Amino acid sequence: MTTLLTPAIISNLQDVGFDVKTVTVEQALQYTDQGYFDTSKWNIAVGGWSAVIPDGTAMLALWQTANLRPAGLNMGGYSNPQFDAKMKDAAAALDDATHDKAIKDAQVILKNDAPWLWVFQQQNVVAYNPAKVAAAPFRLQGNLDLLNLALK
Repeated sequence: MTTLLTPAIISNLQDVGFDVKTVTVEQALQYTDQGYFDTSKWNIAVGGWSAVIPDGTAMLALWQTANLRPAGLNMGGYSNPQFDAKMKDAAAALDDATHDKAIKDAQVILKNDAPWLWVFQQQNVVAYNPAKVAAAPFRLQGNLDLLNLALK
């Protein structure tokens, strides 16, 4: 997908005055010894992420101040106390309505602050039959870890 998006991103950046030079590197070379992207080597990178559980907090939590590097994977340096408060409210909610409202409020804050450039979304299938599976661990990418399923 990245090879299809790169020309569009370059064109858009050039349209607004950026002098764009691209370098393709092996994925393993993009990380530091701690496992994080080495952002000292470039100004922009195209990457992706997916949730491990079907809950809004799974993805939104990446943008919390507590997840700034090196503590977490908030590599862009985004920090907003109002967003953090809404996420804390969602985590503490005991009913779905309160939880969902806090998540929606957090999403609005994030949308308005726009700490990232949303380029595309890949739809992954994440499903299992609870009648057959006792425990369904997920990998970080949001897909079932088929090697570690506990069958009933």
